Amino acid sequence: MMTKYPFWVLKSDARRLLKGKWNAVVLALFIPFLLYTAFVVKLTQLLQETPSLAQQESFFWLQYGVTMGFTVVLELISVGIFRNLQPNREKASCLNIYAVGFQNFFKLLPTLLIKVGFPLAMSLLLSSEWTNLFYDYLMFSLMSMETYIVILQIVSMLLEILTLYFTLSLLMVPCILSHRPECGGIAAIKESFLLSKGNRIYLVGLSFSFFGWILLGSLAFTIGILWAMAYLETAYFAYYRRLVFHHENIVEINV
Repeated sequence: MMTKYPFWVLKSDARRLLKGKWNAVVLALFIPFLLYTAFVVKLTQLLQETPSLAQQESFFWLQYGVTMGFTVVLELISVGIFRNLQPNREKASCLNIYAVGFQNFFKLLPTLLIKVGFPLAMSLLLSSEWTNLFYDYLMFSLMSMETYIVILQIVSMLLEILTLYFTLSLLMVPCILSHRPECGGIAAIKESFLLSKGNRIYLVGLSFSFFGWILLGSLAFTIGILWAMAYLETAYFAYYRRLVFHHENIVEINV
């Protein structure tokens, strides 16, 4: 059972862990964000110039694929960031963050298949021809339009809840792999599910407690958002360290 520390305690731990390492962490996040943003802007321009519905659909799937790839990169970078935030490391390096992250690709592969593969599989299933035929059968043969719309909303809500469940359950995987490099991918998933059991609402609350920082960061465009993201991710890592080491002073914790 997780100990539910006050949010301000975890934020204080996060600031201590990030002390002197903010620049490397933000830079590691900034490079993929910059590339992803440039791609999306260019793709949007091409989409506006393309009247063909078939080409627009292909652009949509291309953007969806790039977004999933971007999600994978961020997950890998998280492991590198957490490894560089260990209190016994005096400095953090952007290159080392990338190196550590991509070295853990195969260990993170089972997690990535769940976090990325599940939404992709659901998108393909819901947009398939067989699903559309089934929807048409429901709408025209068995029920009224109002009932049909309600069913679609319920299905959509259930899928969002299931996606959130997996996201929260796998939240600690990068922390586990950064702390214990010898741990395997499946073992990390099992431990993450165990740590999050009965505490997913607490993790949601911790995420929402950073809403003000994210809103403030949005006023400073991309850089501000990245600082807020680094702060939030480090709070997760600080929480993990307190759970593992059962120690009240984060500064005195060493691997």
